[in-house]
Amino acid sequence: MLIKRLFGIRQPCGIFLLLHDFNMFVPMKRLIRISVYTLAGILLWGSWAYAQRPAYYDHPDRFYRRGIDLFGKEKYGAAQQQFARAAEAYGNLRTELSSDARYYMALCAIRLYNNDAEALVNDYIRGNPESPRVNQICYQMALYEYQRKQYRSAVGWFEKVNRNRLDKDELPEYYFKKGYSYYRRGDPDRAGVAFSEIKDRDTEYTAPAIYYYAHIAYEQEHYLTALREFERLKNDESFGPIVPYYILQIYYLQEDYDQIIAIGPVLLENVVSGREDEVLRLVADAFYRKGLYAEAENYMTRYMEKAKTLTEEERYQAGFIFYQNGKYDLAAPEFEKIAGRKNALGQNAAYHLADCYIRMGDRNKARMAFSSAARLDFDQEIQEDALFNAAKITYELSYSPFNEAIRAFQDYIERFPSSERIDEAYNYLVMAFQNTRNYKAALESLNRILVKNDRIRKAYQRVAFYRGLELFNNQEYEEAIDHFDLSLEHADMANDLKARALFWKAEAWSRLGDHDMAIRYYDEFLASPGAYGLEEYDLCLYSLGYAWFDKENYAEAASWFRKFTSSGRSGRKDLLADAFNRIGDTYFIRMQYATALEYYEQSLAIGMADPDYAMFQKAFTMGLMKDYAGKISTLEQLISKYPRSNYRDDAWFEQGNSYVNLQQHDQALAAYRKIIDDFPGSSYVPRAKVQMGLVYYNLDRNDRAIELFKQVVEEYPGTSEARNALTGLKNIYVDQNEVDTYFAYARSVGEYADVSTAEKDSLTYLSGENLYMEGNCERAVQVLQSYLEEFPQGSFSTSAHFYLAECLAGLNRQEEALRSYDEVISRPRNIFTEPALVEAASIAYRQKNYFDALEYYLIMEQVAERPANQTEALKGQLRCYYNMKNYGRVTGTGDRLLQLNGLPEEMVRETHYKMARAYRETGNAEKALEHYRAISGEVSTVIGAEAKYRVAELYFEMDQIDKAEAEIFSMIDMNTPHAYWMAKSFLLLGDVLVEKGDYFQARYTLQSLLDGYGRNDDGILEEAAGKLDKIINRDMFITPEDTLKPVNLF
Repeated sequence: MLIKRLFGIRQPCGIFLLLHDFNMFVPMKRLIRISVYTLAGILLWGSWAYAQRPAYYDHPDRFYRRGIDLFGKEKYGAAQQQFARAAEAYGNLRTELSSDARYYMALCAIRLYNNDAEALVNDYIRGNPESPRVNQICYQMALYEYQRKQYRSAVGWFEKVNRNRLDKDELPEYYFKKGYSYYRRGDPDRAGVAFSEIKDRDTEYTAPAIYYYAHIAYEQEHYLTALREFERLKNDESFGPIVPYYILQIYYLQEDYDQIIAIGPVLLENVVSGREDEVLRLVADAFYRKGLYAEAENYMTRYMEKAKTLTEEERYQAGFIFYQNGKYDLAAPEFEKIAGRKNALGQNAAYHLADCYIRMGDRNKARMAFSSAARLDFDQEIQEDALFNAAKITYELSYSPFNEAIRAFQDYIERFPSSERIDEAYNYLVMAFQNTRNYKAALESLNRILVKNDRIRKAYQRVAFYRGLELFNNQEYEEAIDHFDLSLEHADMANDLKARALFWKAEAWSRLGDHDMAIRYYDEFLASPGAYGLEEYDLCLYSLGYAWFDKENYAEAASWFRKFTSSGRSGRKDLLADAFNRIGDTYFIRMQYATALEYYEQSLAIGMADPDYAMFQKAFTMGLMKDYAGKISTLEQLISKYPRSNYRDDAWFEQGNSYVNLQQHDQALAAYRKIIDDFPGSSYVPRAKVQMGLVYYNLDRNDRAIELFKQVVEEYPGTSEARNALTGLKNIYVDQNEVDTYFAYARSVGEYADVSTAEKDSLTYLSGENLYMEGNCERAVQVLQSYLEEFPQGSFSTSAHFYLAECLAGLNRQEEALRSYDEVISRPRNIFTEPALVEAASIAYRQKNYFDALEYYLIMEQVAERPANQTEALKGQLRCYYNMKNYGRVTGTGDRLLQLNGLPEEMVRETHYKMARAYRETGNAEKALEHYRAISGEVSTVIGAEAKYRVAELYFEMDQIDKAEAEIFSMIDMNTPHAYWMAKSFLLLGDVLVEKGDYFQARYTLQSLLDGYGRNDDGILEEAAGKLDKIINRDMFITPEDTLKPVNLF
């Protein structure tokens, strides 16, 4: 850590200039210096003049003498009246007394401060330009203007005075007041010359002349002269109290800190009121500059108690003094207040503030302060060290929501390539790449490095892999594959990452439905060195089983599933149960029923992953093995153990079939009746009726059989069940020799039952079906449409509509496809109803026709037999309600969704998210918080990242500030890849910190967002800048240029 003290610019504390009316030193009667002798002379001369004048002069002279008498008695108003009458009586007669009368009129005006004084003086001068009294009247006018503080005018009159014609005792006042007028007019050079005329003489004006002469020298930075002159006034009664402060400041400006330390404390013992804080500051500063920090702290602390405000330099000094004395808790607040300034002082303060925080154990704030110092280049040595430390602490704290550590080390390497720590910086950079969780930004940084050594390549392999994994989790499979390929370009760096990239690449291909590509990369994974030791190894066996299963290579699939179940390493019991089910299916499909039964039983023993499916398959397999009693018993277990199973109608139907096989007709009829009564929307209803008809037929109860067969034919036209029912009717009528009755009935129900057209119907349909199965949809559409035009109610019209819809959808003819799906859906429940609803709902939803989509999903929920479609129905309803802003339905549907077993994780997240939004929109913040919290741990997904932010936002809105802050820091620690929500969290953190009064951290939180956030098109940077401006513009730190105001000591 560098210790770099700044001294700043030396400035005097304040100006002690005494701007007083210095007539206070001169009696008022001396304004007009008319001596007793002068007046006596005037009176004597007047008497002589009177004796010499004729009688007609007696009257004016009498006014004049009376005026002189009154003037001597300082009765200037009355005197002026007599002089005026005398002047008027003299008229235009130019005599000595006439001139004198006008002279005294002007003097009286001056003494009375009349507005016409200057006019009378000028009038006298014009009338008597050669009079010896002109010099005196100009001098008196100068004193008059001086007394009125009209210094510019006073200077003009002083300059008209001939000093050589003044009395000797008038000169001190002349020089001082002329000099003072010059000074007040802004002409210190001429003022100094005037003061110098009397500063070394013994007069009543000597002390103020010395003071102003010294003060001018002080102002002109002639400190030696000023000091010499001020020293002369130390014992002066008037100026002695003030000059020590000047002397102290001069020593300060001369950097004579020893003298300040010598006299400052003594001065404080009897300090003049109002000057204590100034002396304290100078003494504190002197000790500071001498490095005597313990002594400096004493005076600085006292100064801070006295001063109302501190300048930036003073705050820095205070902080540095506390810092040097190890009082970091006191130093930090002072440094904080100036650390944001964009100057050398701000950089240095931020740098030392960082060290304060390190010593106080707050490394996060230290990181912020170092970052602040590193942004400025006033001191490059500090900048380099600060940048390195900021990067290092960021790395050590694992604090890189925007890859701050990576950017900081890259910046350091680029800006200081010759640094002694360049190798250390490279090592940290590689480790930062290895440890980052912001993979997208890290990859962008890595791509900026043109020449990649092995350390960088190793980091690249890791970052690209984990970025691919992020994309995979967000279901962006194609982009994920691209990133796994980027990782594999550096496969030689780490075998484990190479193997994992191959596995997840295979998984991505599998999710895209390309099983051949998936199998290829699964095989490469298994052949990779080190693959066996990875947790993905068993998953690969499991996934290969499914890949081959989906390719309908059941023997190969069974082999891989068996490898998975026999490895003994998987802790996922749900996957084991599912694998046993699939192995059972492979043997079931290949009609190896005994082996299939064993695996279904193994799945049931685990009791996870669709145990009702395993139990149904076990029962069905037992039936195929002709163990009908065992089958019935197993189905009864399924019905009782899983009362909500989607296989209950299947169970009743198969139970009925088993009773038929056991010739237990009543039980069979009861089982079939159970389906009709309890599952009226099930696709098993028409089949159950057909089966009941066959039972009645076998019991020779033909009337009941005919009734049931006709119900199926009439209620489910165009279905395979209807065709089976017609066959049953035909058999009965043939047995009863009522063939004509059968033909008549067949003609009555429609052409699909017409025997003459049945064969053509069948052949035409089969042609279209074959084209569909071959994938020739363009031709299939033509044939199936022709079939439906000719046989709109044909035996195969339902299946024809479904296959036609599938082809039209594949050809992107969505509206036409939807019409055919609707036709299938509108018909009685059939095997195509469920898939038609799925596709129709999907089309309507993609078209944003949420009302129609919702109708499909509601029907789907009622008729779906497959668990996946039950889930799809509720999921679709949730999304439609959400987009329609029907928030009450959103929460209700969401609750039902969350009760489903085996709901995929991504759907769980989506459900909680939509419920949270719905609760928030309806004003239920507590419930919104509950659902946001449920998914806020999955910040690798965009929904989870937003949820984490919303939790903090809700806490903030609920005025639970500490909880909001904790959630934000938790999100930062989790380091989501979704930069937008991380940035929103930073904005909220700024608000939290402002609310808590921590403006320092708020400023640097927002600044780090401005520095690190890469996008400029989503409003984040504008919002951050606005919030930062509000903080900066707050009236928090008042730092005037000079906080030491002049005080009038007298």
